[in-house]
Amino acid sequence: MDLTARCLQLLHAHEAPDALARGLSPTAAFLALAEAGALADAQAKALADAYALQRAVLDFLRLTLADAERTDQPLQEAPPALKRRLAEAFECDDFDALGARLGDAQAEGARAWRRHVG
Repeated sequence: MDLTARCLQLLHAHEAPDALARGLSPTAAFLALAEAGALADAQAKALADAYALQRAVLDFLRLTLADAERTDQPLQEAPPALKRRLAEAFECDDFDALGARLGDAQAEGARAWRRHVG
């Protein structure tokens, strides 16, 4: 999502120079691009929400896991207690529902990439 935001900022800089402000988060960049008309409002909100979800899950994991547990191991292989806590933290019925939300978020980023970058 970060790369998508940065590419969209550069592609639409001529339409939305405010979207290039230093230190602008991807969420703020998506919204600035919509304000300038470079992205549809619904798409900008969907991208901002997708980024926020991914960021929040990553932050949760950073706070929850010890350094020794941080591996490239898929989250599907995480202990059941961690999966349960993740689902609860993100108000999902279960871990699979959270996985589906994350999949939807990633798909939103991929659609935006294909639509604007190619």
